[in-house]
Amino acid sequence: MDKKEPQTPQSQLDEKQLTLSTLRYSLIQLSLQINLLKDKIPEKKGHALLAFLDNLYRRYNFNYHGIEFAFLHFEKIPNTPRGQYYIGRLAKKTKKPIGEISTNNDVRQRQVDSWVAIWIVFEVDHQYIFAENNHEFGDINHVSKVLKSVLTEYTHNKYDHTVMIEPVLMENSFWELVESAEKIYRIRLAFVSPNIFGAEAKSKEWLDTVKRLFNQEKAEITISNSRGELVAEREHLAGPMKYIENGEGDWELRARGPNQLKAVTHKSDNHIEKVTMKVPQPTTPAAQTESQPDTSPPSEPQNKDHMHALVYSHVAQLIATRHGY
Repeated sequence: MDKKEPQTPQSQLDEKQLTLSTLRYSLIQLSLQINLLKDKIPEKKGHALLAFLDNLYRRYNFNYHGIEFAFLHFEKIPNTPRGQYYIGRLAKKTKKPIGEISTNNDVRQRQVDSWVAIWIVFEVDHQYIFAENNHEFGDINHVSKVLKSVLTEYTHNKYDHTVMIEPVLMENSFWELVESAEKIYRIRLAFVSPNIFGAEAKSKEWLDTVKRLFNQEKAEITISNSRGELVAEREHLAGPMKYIENGEGDWELRARGPNQLKAVTHKSDNHIEKVTMKVPQPTTPAAQTESQPDTSPPSEPQNKDHMHALVYSHVAQLIATRHGY
């Protein structure tokens, strides 16, 4: 009698690629005058979100521009040697068309509620957010705006601070474009007011001074030359670019490269640092069919602990690399 081979679970056979964009959040005081009716913000400003994140083990619903969202199944990852990590999913209610056969044997379309969820990781010691890339949910700018809205509501009420969220950028992507350019017409640099632990020192000092004078959330510098003869040297821009690459601003470069007839505008949004990994492909419940879609928020993944460990190992490695651990 032939011995039967053990069957491998479907979740181990099918894998998908999970890509997370890397962001950083900053907390900016709304007024130069201290509001005595608000709590004092922690010395490590990233810790201002701790109480909020600790309460996300329960479902947390909120609205953004008339659309319903929910934080689902958030947990703090235990026993992390560096940093404090929270992982869960952010769900968005959308409309999905389904086809039905009517009583007169016609096929008609109707819209039903449907939810799409993405993985989100917070690391509060260094103020990182990792967000899954999913075109059904929206691009990373949309994710940033949704998170900024709900987080600012909390920090404004508790600390009189607003939240700014900016992407962490691939190191040297700006310089690669500069060094390949034949003509440089414009460079725009935008800086979030400093408060992230470990920010580039000279840029932080300058922005601290400007903040005391003008109380800005962001500062922008634009330099241009209509003939394309702008000079961009590392000696003068290395510090500011390092500050921006670490998730504290954004840049824009208008230049003409070799074999290009016209100048092209390059934006930092296209150079976001990402974390990519292979994860088990979740199976769709049998009850969730085209005719009967699941209109409730996604349930907790069956392989949750494995997913948490896998995602944590990758994002922690990126943070360790960027901070020289």
